[in-house]
Amino acid sequence: MGVPLPSDIFYEISLYLPHTRDILSLALTSCSVRAALSTSALFKSRLSLQGWDVSAWQDEDDHDSDQLSGDWKRWMRIDYTYNRTLQLLEEAAVDNYFFRLTESPIISDTTWVASPNRRVHANPQNTTPGSPPALDEEKTGIWLRKLSEVLPKFVAHRSTRNVLQITETKYHDALRAYLKVAVDLGCAVQFPGNFPSSKVAPSEYGWFERACFSLIALLMQCNTSTVMTIFGMTRTALDSPMCPLGSFWRLKHHAMAWFTTSQPPRSEYFPLQNISGRYFACFLIQTTMYLELHLDAAAETGVQLSLLAPSLPHIDPASLYNDLFEVGPATTSSQPWLRNGLAGTPLAGLSPTASRPWAGYYTSLRTTVREPPMFFELRSFDPTPDAEPNCVYFHGEGQDGVGPFTLQGLCDTRTGAVRAIKAYIGEHQWGWSGVITPFGMVGRWGIGWGDSGWWWVWPREWSPAVADKRSPVE
Repeated sequence: MGVPLPSDIFYEISLYLPHTRDILSLALTSCSVRAALSTSALFKSRLSLQGWDVSAWQDEDDHDSDQLSGDWKRWMRIDYTYNRTLQLLEEAAVDNYFFRLTESPIISDTTWVASPNRRVHANPQNTTPGSPPALDEEKTGIWLRKLSEVLPKFVAHRSTRNVLQITETKYHDALRAYLKVAVDLGCAVQFPGNFPSSKVAPSEYGWFERACFSLIALLMQCNTSTVMTIFGMTRTALDSPMCPLGSFWRLKHHAMAWFTTSQPPRSEYFPLQNISGRYFACFLIQTTMYLELHLDAAAETGVQLSLLAPSLPHIDPASLYNDLFEVGPATTSSQPWLRNGLAGTPLAGLSPTASRPWAGYYTSLRTTVREPPMFFELRSFDPTPDAEPNCVYFHGEGQDGVGPFTLQGLCDTRTGAVRAIKAYIGEHQWGWSGVITPFGMVGRWGIGWGDSGWWWVWPREWSPAVADKRSPVE
């Protein structure tokens, strides 16, 4: 009869098992082994040994020590979040997993078209030696869906050290494919009811919304040098409809279908699937504008932007993102930032007595030239008795390249829908239609497809005074 091994040995073995599921398998071998492994200390030690910074999760423990600190299942899920994220990136780091990109994803002499089988490939007439192989969007989409199950929790619990781990050189191809496929799918998803044919069905909007949220949240934790190292793009290439990332150009036009300047932001106008669609469209617009701002900041023109791209704000509480957010039942929204009113957004602390400095940019579909930034003071105000219920009302006064303006609007706390009027004093005015996100307010302005474009505004303190062009390891 064999002598049973001490439980400490199983504990030590588990510290070095590659995947969380391996620990679960080991725990099934006997009751004593299960007891030895059912401790939060084990998973905290594993995360520490693997170099992960879990201080944000530990802060949640400290905030609610009676409920969380001894919850080993919670720490097992945290272990799974980080290990699964890294596992998926390692899987995608294999050569030609999606396709093999050159140093820059912009291939100026290659025309890219979409084929009916959901793959993007080089034009067959282009036989230039060294042209990149086809990007399999279907395979990338499956991978992206898996990543969307863990990455929102990863990025919400922000940590510079953790971001450095998943933006290492060996993962750059995977991150480039992530960006390209997300934007391509964003162009293909059309407003339900108007365009019934789509690569992402309305029932799948939940995972795609998570993927787009995670993309902008991850990018906002990277400095200019990291962004340029990974994507290596030029401003001209971004706005060209003929390059692989020319999808950005199409996105700015296609995403307009999600917004209208003629309807009030009442919840009955926005079925929940459409709310999810508006959000993933806006996350992709934020991604586009964010990359453009970094490209301009990195340009050696000698002219510094007067307003730099914002950094990711502290997401409080990050625990709202611990569960997957999906397209919910017919009467509820599942977006974490809309729970508890607007507690997960920068509108939460808006005051009627003390204004807060905000800033941002607007773009035009007619030109790729960047307009000067807008700066304004924003505060809340009490609505009239006949005003829409469940809304936060705001008023702002500021200045942009056109002149002084006022901003008057409201945000539905149930759907996140934003509507506002930006009026230039003594001159014309424009309607704004958009949403509130954890990263500020964003949406479209103007009428129709002519005089229109996109806007994105955020609390001014989110933007650094000087662009950080240091290498990621500095």
